[in-house]
Amino acid sequence: EAPTAAALAAALTELDNWVVAEADVEAVEQTRLTQIDKLRQTVVASANSLAQQALAADRALDGYALHANAQAALAYYPVDTNPAHAEELRILLAQQAMVASKLDALQRMRYNNWASSEITKALRERNRLASWKDLLPRRDKRPLVDAVAKILAPIDPAHPTSPRLQ
Repeated sequence: EAPTAAALAAALTELDNWVVAEADVEAVEQTRLTQIDKLRQTVVASANSLAQQALAADRALDGYALHANAQAALAYYPVDTNPAHAEELRILLAQQAMVASKLDALQRMRYNNWASSEITKALRERNRLASWKDLLPRRDKRPLVDAVAKILAPIDPAHPTSPRLQ
């Protein structure tokens, strides 16, 4: 089986608590180092996979959840004094920051598409009601304003999120 990062980390923690016979110390230490490398590879693969899934998610809420899981996976990355490992972790963290930025951009694009469709819908409704000018009092534009306002009310350019996008 391919164990998860959490399972590998738990096994390594348990291994640290073992009482080992002196004759087996070297073998156990070698096993521990092998498992640490396996944990490192698992964390990197998991974080990268979750980040890609986050960017490919259809719903913003799903993308953000997958990104949070990718960041949580990085918590299992074993840190040591090896500069190559520190650099790898720095790169992984930078990639996660870029994913967050891309998710925000995707959310804004989705919101902008939704908002423009709502504006189009409002204009169609306004034109439809305006074509009934014989039915509306000449100076009373309230039905036009109310119809358009009802459609445009959910649009908030200052905070581009909408429950319809979730």
